[in-house]
Amino acid sequence: MYIDSGTGSMLLQAAAALVFSLCFFFRQIREWLKRSFNFRKEQEHNE
Repeated sequence: MYIDSGTGSMLLQAAAALVFSLCFFFRQIREWLKRSFNFRKEQEHNE
């Protein structure tokens, strides 16, 4: 199978974008969960 340099670089760029976007997505979910649980702990502690 032949992949020319233009197609190869597009595939490499798409793969890199996918990896970085997934890292960002899961980091956002992790931070949201941390904030949610910390908020609950603070509420329980204040009562």
